[in-house]
Amino acid sequence: MPFVIQETTCDGFIALLRNRSRGARRPLFFGQWFSATHVVVVEDGVWRIRRAVFERARADANYAACGMYMPEPGEFEYRPGPEVVLEAASMDELIAAVKSVPWPLP
Repeated sequence: MPFVIQETTCDGFIALLRNRSRGARRPLFFGQWFSATHVVVVEDGVWRIRRAVFERARADANYAACGMYMPEPGEFEYRPGPEVVLEAASMDELIAAVKSVPWPLP
């Protein structure tokens, strides 16, 4: 199950990222309420922020199975997309990169 951060400040995001980096390396999704826009992943030791993509087919299948759709569980329909927004060799370098661009990330 992904871990999703809703709207937060840049400093709040960095604090959560530092806290999460001590544990499991599951993808860390963040964005607007019930809508992940980006995801932090560690791939082959490289820290990346990728744009999140919504899996419409999976959402449609869940809707068909349940007969309704609510945005809360919809956040689990997001996956890391192919577009890399920021990339760094370490978490500290990724944090420096995050601080160097406008927040929220475009």
